[in-house]
Parts: sequence; C-alpha cells; structure tokens
Amino acid sequence: MPVKNIDMGKLFSKSVSVLVMLLCRVGLSAAPIGVGDWSELDTESVLPGTEIVLGDHLYADTIIRIKFSGTKEKPIIIRAGNPGKVVFSGASRIDVFGSYLDISGLMFDNPSPTVGTVFRTRPETENVHIHNCCIRSDETPETVARFSKTKYHWMHIQGCHHEIDHCSFVGKYSIGLMLNVQPADEKTPM
Repeated sequence: MPVKNIDMGKLFSKSVSVLVMLLCRVGLSAAPIGVGDWSELDTESVLPGTEIVLGDHLYADTIIRIKFSGTKEKPIIIRAGNPGKVVFSGASRIDVFGSYLDISGLMFDNPSPTVGTVFRTRPETENVHIHNCCIRSDETPETVARFSKTKYHWMHIQGCHHEIDHCSFVGKYSIGLMLNVQPADEKTPM
C-alpha cells in the first residue's frame, strides 16, 4: 500500500476553522465574575449572560441599585457564592431597574423600618427571578411600638413577568407588607 503524504498545515487550518464555527454557533459564556463586595464590581463589564458571584459579606446600611439588563436568552445572574452568607442589615436595600435578571441566595437580617422598602423592582422592570432569598426580623413589641407610624414593605414588586420562589419571610410584625405586588399598569400581567 502506498503511503499518502498529509499536509499538516491544511489539516490544522481546516480543524481550526471548524472549531471556530462551532464555538460561534454554540456561543461562549463568560467566566463568572467573583466579587467580595458589590463596590468592587465593574458595572461596565456586566453584559447579557454575565454571572456575578458575591463573596461572603455583611452590607450594613448599604443601597445597591441594579441598573443592567440581560436578555431572554442570556439573563444576568447575581448570586451569593454561599447562600445566606451575603447579608444585608440595618437600612440596607436593593433597587432593581433592569430586566432579565436572576437573583438568588441573599439574606436580609433585621432590616430597619426606616429603609422604606428592603427589596424593590421598579415599574420598568421585566422578567426578574428572585429565589432562595430570606428576609427575617427579630422585631420585638418595643420595636413595633417605636415604629408604629412607619409603614414599610419588605418586598415591593412592580413591573411584569417576575417570579419569586423558595424565599423566606420571617418575623415581620410592623406595619406594611412582607410582599407587595403592584403591576406596571392594569393591563400588564405580573
């Protein structure tokens, strides 16, 4: 049998071309962005499909505004690296302005009634999935009496097509709702 000479350059070139076409077709997802503290996050680098993994951290009296959006095919994932170890306390709150977000594993511990709302999605938001989060309070009769004229909600959900599941709401006795759902308008389904 005659031995055929193989042009390795052409073979390599064809193999690389096929690999590039497959990668472009399938799409590459970026490596998760790990941050120890939200303030370390370069918000300019957050694009559809980004996964943000928050390190264990206590956020005391901190306001976080989430102003970026994913897409249906590539939602932005924001999650605790260790669920329950990313803790918001005191007058901390999260305001969501973006859409196509998946938020999980956050803990709100003893939120202050002075915060107004602990977690809020704004009217322009769509398709925010909140899961495996917890808001808990150790409210005492003294705390409730001291803030008896202060109405605050733990979650105020506006916008449309949101999903909240596997979340815990424990120990709220003060005025206001644990979960307040308000559609963007009368015709918009939640």
